[in-house]
Amino acid sequence: MNLPDTSKWKEKWHIDFKEYQDVLAVAEKNCDDLKKMNKLLLPLAQMMITLMKSSYFFDENRNTISRYSQSLVYTSFLELFRNIHQTVFLSGCGLYKSAYHNIRYALEFIVQSYYIDTEYPNADFLDRIDVLRDIENKRGFRGIMLVNKLKLPSTVKEEINSVYEKLHKKVHSTYKQFKYTAYHFMDDKYRSVYVDYREVTDICKLSTRVVDFFYYVFLTRFPEFQKSLMANGEFIDTIEMTDMPLLFDVLLDRTK
Repeated sequence: MNLPDTSKWKEKWHIDFKEYQDVLAVAEKNCDDLKKMNKLLLPLAQMMITLMKSSYFFDENRNTISRYSQSLVYTSFLELFRNIHQTVFLSGCGLYKSAYHNIRYALEFIVQSYYIDTEYPNADFLDRIDVLRDIENKRGFRGIMLVNKLKLPSTVKEEINSVYEKLHKKVHSTYKQFKYTAYHFMDDKYRSVYVDYREVTDICKLSTRVVDFFYYVFLTRFPEFQKSLMANGEFIDTIEMTDMPLLFDVLLDRTK
């Protein structure tokens, strides 16, 4: 068996921040799916503007109606906006596993938020946070098992479970991945990060599916905003260029 040359391994452990800058520059210039992912932010921003302009959202004193301010689903909206920013950055820098973790976190937060909002409709915001704390480490209240408890159509739950399964495979190491990583590390041309267009494509697809599920959950929880969004031409024009079947189903009232 030929042993690898370990004389330069010490150099490999040195973090070269320029590598991350180089990878980000290449990804920003050449990776179309990174640009697609970044465009997920625009309809979210347009949706926020629609909410702010809606007569439903504020009372006569311009205070947010408690139906929204006490909702974890509404909070997940704000969290998702930040999450997409982070996922784009991580993907651009070649930190793909971290990007997958980020997507899974977003999905879990949306699922838990919808579950708590619908199961504890009369609880205030702090009480809902307490419930979240109590259930987050309980068996049966995470991942696919929690999705199956949601009061949603079976077709929607099947869609989300398929996303969970894909994220599970990406987040947890497999034999093939470990073998690839070890081989890559022993290569004389080793770099700590690199551009992998296939990974960015997968991250973009999974991010889009999670955002699609968020829209579905939000508009199922707050159906009063469906008309406002349908009337927002910029929002509709933007999402028509994306693959979001759940969103269109709920906007067109096709999901039963």
